[in-house]
Amino acid sequence: MKTQLFGILLTSLFLVSVSSAEARDRDQDFRKGRGGSRGNERSERPGRFERGQLRYAGNGCPEGTMRVAFAPDGLSFTVLFDQFVADTTTGARGRRDRMSCEALLPMQIPEGQQMEITRVDFRGFAAVPAGGRGVIHSVFNFVEGGRGRGRDRDRINVRYGFTGPLAENYELSTGDMKGSRNSTATETSPCGGEVQLRLKNELIVAAPRGELASLTIDSIDAAGNAAAVYFVNWSSCRNR
Repeated sequence: MKTQLFGILLTSLFLVSVSSAEARDRDQDFRKGRGGSRGNERSERPGRFERGQLRYAGNGCPEGTMRVAFAPDGLSFTVLFDQFVADTTTGARGRRDRMSCEALLPMQIPEGQQMEITRVDFRGFAAVPAGGRGVIHSVFNFVEGGRGRGRDRDRINVRYGFTGPLAENYELSTGDMKGSRNSTATETSPCGGEVQLRLKNELIVAAPRGELASLTIDSIDAAGNAAAVYFVNWSSCRNR
């Protein structure tokens, strides 16, 4: 019954009439360590942009446990989770657990400008026994138009896999996707106007019988750093 209710809630929150025929899934990888260049060192100063009401759902982000905050200069935003943990001790089958969270953030992009996500950093904790595994899968893209209508733009899929045995605080980064040899590695908004930013994150852990595994995306680490940071480059529209 809970599963049915969750499905109904997710559908009601994210039912958007979109055309995805032209949208593609493009792949990126997280790498361990800090990302170096942010890809937005030469960003323009963003004009006035407005954010609407964040909507989200998923077993990894119960109501009141997720928020998004933009930096004052508009060159990055952080995603904060309070209860995003995949743990085989709470999994329905004991040896495998999957937690996810999907969010939509309405935005009004300044006229004549585009917003480009150039780098993504994640921090958290992973404990995986020998013979176990853990996976982080993060997806982001823009949906053209406001709530109830729009068109999906390409989806960027970023993944990282953990293989046991290990127990460690992790720090992952895509590095500068804008400077990647893959010219289609980043995600760029439409030119000005109303858009929705879609963020989807998933944690999966699996462990042999009798073993425990857990994987988290933290909110704030011991040094006060946000655990999920998206860096942004602003530029004049390429095709107007």
